[in-house]
Amino acid sequence: TLNVTDFSEMFYGQPAFWYFDKLDLSHLNTSNGENFNNMLPYVGVMQSSDDSAFKIDLSGFDMSKAVTQDSYDIFGANWRLRWNKPVVFVEGCDSSTIAKIKWSYQNRLPSELTVSETTVDGKHALVAVEVNQ
Repeated sequence: TLNVTDFSEMFYGQPAFWYFDKLDLSHLNTSNGENFNNMLPYVGVMQSSDDSAFKIDLSGFDMSKAVTQDSYDIFGANWRLRWNKPVVFVEGCDSSTIAKIKWSYQNRLPSELTVSETTVDGKHALVAVEVNQ
């Protein structure tokens, strides 16, 4: 993926929803990426899964060339984050990329939840927590 500039809708298609427990995208080279809009448009946790085990690894992502909110809104508008609150690993990402991923994640959550930075499994991660915590 070294020469890829457009990661938008990378996982878009049929079936309309992707179901998984863990998604490891940490090995993608995104250093030339300019557009990540809706890269992960429809994702749901598998029905038999525990939401706390729902993990997306974006460690090492480089979104420095994505400069508008539309270009770094990685999670699609149809994400069902009210029910699925994934741990999103951002280990090794620069602060700008973390802020962009965090913004997109927060943008998909209902108002009673917010995104917090923490450590999960020894890695820098973003998690959804209740606002009143």
